[in-house]
Amino acid sequence: MISLKPIKPKASAVNFAATEKAVRDTMTALAKELQKDLQATTSGWNHAVTFTVQQNRDGYTVATDDPIWRYGDDGTKPHAIVPRRRKLLRFTTHGAIVFARGVQHPGTKAHHWSTILQEKYQAEMAHRLNAAIGSTLGGL
Repeated sequence: MISLKPIKPKASAVNFAATEKAVRDTMTALAKELQKDLQATTSGWNHAVTFTVQQNRDGYTVATDDPIWRYGDDGTKPHAIVPRRRKLLRFTTHGAIVFARGVQHPGTKAHHWSTILQEKYQAEMAHRLNAAIGSTLGGL
């Protein structure tokens, strides 16, 4: 006669709570690192840009509502600049004060910082999550 008996591990092979915590901790760390990278892109600017980290259902969103960031990230098309409160614009160029009824701005080149950093962190996230999950599985 042949009898079959299941082999039961003494403990659960997968600790789902530990795995979930490892994933959450890794995602939190990556979001904070991304926030620092984004802030570093604006560290030399004349005004401060604030990037917020918000947890959502699928992970995290790191964002800013700063319009100047968007102009540099997405670029701008050529456009006219005209005075709003006065009859003339006043600005300094090459050390001289200039007055004009308006000027034609040539537009701003897009730098695509968001795309570059998203690609960097997507690749980094895959490696870091694999390592974090692997550490919770022991030798499986």
